[in-house]
Amino acid sequence: MEMLYQLGKWRKESSRKVSSQKSDLGGTAAGGTIFGDIRLKNFHLQGAKDCYYWHRNDRCYQERESRKLSRPYRVAGGFASTTFSSNIVKLIGHCSEDKERLHVYEFMQKGSLEDHLFRKNPETEAVLSWDNRLKIALGAARALSFLHSLQTPIIHRDFKTSNISLDENYNAKLSGFELAKLGPSDGESYVETQVMGTYGYAAPEYIATGCLYVKSDVYRFGVVLLEILTGLRVIDRNRPSQKQNLVDWGKPLLSDKSNLETFMDAKIKGQYSSKEALEMAKITRKCLVPDPKVRPSMKEVVDALEQIQATRESSE
Repeated sequence: MEMLYQLGKWRKESSRKVSSQKSDLGGTAAGGTIFGDIRLKNFHLQGAKDCYYWHRNDRCYQERESRKLSRPYRVAGGFASTTFSSNIVKLIGHCSEDKERLHVYEFMQKGSLEDHLFRKNPETEAVLSWDNRLKIALGAARALSFLHSLQTPIIHRDFKTSNISLDENYNAKLSGFELAKLGPSDGESYVETQVMGTYGYAAPEYIATGCLYVKSDVYRFGVVLLEILTGLRVIDRNRPSQKQNLVDWGKPLLSDKSNLETFMDAKIKGQYSSKEALEMAKITRKCLVPDPKVRPSMKEVVDALEQIQATRESSE
């Protein structure tokens, strides 16, 4: 595995300078925010201003004294440090303080798709436009297509809006590799594994059997596309009972043009043509097919989204 920079030590309450040195990736994930100057060759990081931090509580770390690495931390660091694509968030290094660790990723100025699609302050935050929704969907599709095209495919297993990061121009990059898993090899079509991931996004065959297909990611992509089209979260207990599960409510509506205004986000009305919306709905419906063998590949999804984008650009 490529050597990563260990970006010195860190303290939540301090703003001191820290040194940089090369080391093997190590440690466990923990919550926290880095403050202070961190200098890495001629690449300058200034606290939370110029750097995006991925951090989470690590519940898998059981042997703190042995200094063993937790699986989520190792997996996230391993895949992110050896996977290079313009649509994958770049892992810069990792920081440590005693028994706590966190990864340091490139700064993504616009945060995540979740931040913009499900705004916390709708009165002050702008609505995510149709153009940007299409752009983000295509970038995220390219990320999954890249992972699936590797000699041994990588199954992300936790594809969702909060793991799609956005730069200042709304270019999408995939992050959140804690649950990622190497796909099947030697002619196998799936791998057996413990069911993990975020409720509402997991494919039905994975939930029912623990069999993880490369196209289980395609189902998750379909769920995110449905969120992009509707502007609604996949699960929301505050909605009427028939709409609490977005897939159960929205999927039957996708095949009929007359339902367009019913499922499309009213906040972007007038920004898209009915043909574009119906083509997006068609892709979404195909991704959500129960049988993984019938779902399109992510390469096919990318091709379809590129066609929609090209048609839109030529008509402007």
